[in-house]
Amino acid sequence: MTTVRLWWLLRRHESATTRLPGLLAVTAFAVATGSLLVALGGVLAFRARVAPGADPVHDPAYLYVVLAYIAAGLMAVPILTLGGLAARLTVARRNARLANLRLAGATSGQTLAMTLLESASQALLGGVAGIGLYAASLPLLARIPFDGKPFGVAPLWVGWGLALLVVLGVVALAVVSGAVSLAAVVVTPLGVSARTTPAKLSALRLLVFVVVLIGWVVASRGVFGGGIAVVIGFLVAMVAAINVIGPWVMMLFGRAVAATASTPERLLAGRRIVDDPRSAWRASSTMGLTVMLAALAAVTSVIPDGAGDYPYVGTDMRMGALITLAIVGLVAATSAGVVHASRVIDQRLGYRALALAGCPPETLHRARLLEVVAPLLATFVLAGGVASLILLPISMMGLQVLVYFFGAVVATAFLSVLGLWASRPLVTRAMALA
Repeated sequence: MTTVRLWWLLRRHESATTRLPGLLAVTAFAVATGSLLVALGGVLAFRARVAPGADPVHDPAYLYVVLAYIAAGLMAVPILTLGGLAARLTVARRNARLANLRLAGATSGQTLAMTLLESASQALLGGVAGIGLYAASLPLLARIPFDGKPFGVAPLWVGWGLALLVVLGVVALAVVSGAVSLAAVVVTPLGVSARTTPAKLSALRLLVFVVVLIGWVVASRGVFGGGIAVVIGFLVAMVAAINVIGPWVMMLFGRAVAATASTPERLLAGRRIVDDPRSAWRASSTMGLTVMLAALAAVTSVIPDGAGDYPYVGTDMRMGALITLAIVGLVAATSAGVVHASRVIDQRLGYRALALAGCPPETLHRARLLEVVAPLLATFVLAGGVASLILLPISMMGLQVLVYFFGAVVATAFLSVLGLWASRPLVTRAMALA
């Protein structure tokens, strides 16, 4: 039997429970692709407004291009995070299935090919759906005025060539992530089947974060030179560095929760966080990035409109910040719902075992709530602290900024709780299997 035929037969005979992760992955890829295309369309639209031979000092179009690049760079981190998350959805379930095939006689080449086929097909479907989401959003985005006039649909359309290139990039990301996640299956299928505890995370992550933080503080004071490009680079790196230190912080936090547990719910939640801190971080990572972006967007609330060549700069920066937050908020909401659902699916055997052992359903629900809310609080503290460090060199903090910032934090927390609530029926179904 050929590898493609084996993969197709496995796909056809999936149950509704095992088919759900694929649907979640396609949804995540669609949102990531659509959001990325919106960001690229905005950059191209602002660039199109720059007149040939215009003076960079007096032409406001140059300022808007710089701001568009900043917004796109900041949005790229959570968007690409969602894309990578979609590629790694339910890795435990897929690796366990492929490990069983390896133990049954499948070659490493066959398991690799089936993984790449599954990842690529999901990314391709999601990418095509993402183009549809992007096209559907253009009429609304085209009516938003910048510099006193709206864009229209045509300047915001990236063209079929670039749209297909983005889809290919999403497929490539999925294929690479799928191949990396398969390494454990190819090398140690017995270890995967036994669900061995993953290796501990290194404290070197903290060193990487500190180096990037120092670079941002120095760059924001103009020490490196290079102008706005260097500042943008370090700002994006600062946002991305949260993803480096986040899992390590989750590991320490889980240990603390488990060590101080006084109830079964706290102990269960703490142990689950320690066993898989990367998954715990993925459940709240985009929320943390949203908090950081909210802090940056809050600065625009105190920027007044200009005069002369820049009469709408304050209003346009606030509108751009709101659009950026709306896109990142959509990405964060998708991430929260997808991650919470996929974690339940990956842990369904554990839920079933606890239910068979006599664990009350209320205890499992409270443990899951702690497992989600506790890392979320830690993420908010981490992201809020980093956001304060980012804003400190800018020296623009004020009451209006704080109100704007905390309002965005509350909205972000609501999105996470909403994603948790949406996946609650999956827990009930997992326990019902007992």
